[in-house]
Amino acid sequence: MEAVNREFLQKNLDQTFDFSSIYSLLEERNHWLQEKEGDLRITISEKV
Repeated sequence: MEAVNREFLQKNLDQTFDFSSIYSLLEERNHWLQEKEGDLRITISEKV
């Protein structure tokens, strides 16, 4: 799993992070992991 995360992060290191981009990146990561590893998800609850 660590290798999967490292590979994913290396593909996305050039992005500028703010809350919406982190949320989008995690959504993309979830989709990417589903293809790569099956249904492993990180869920985020947004505080209003």
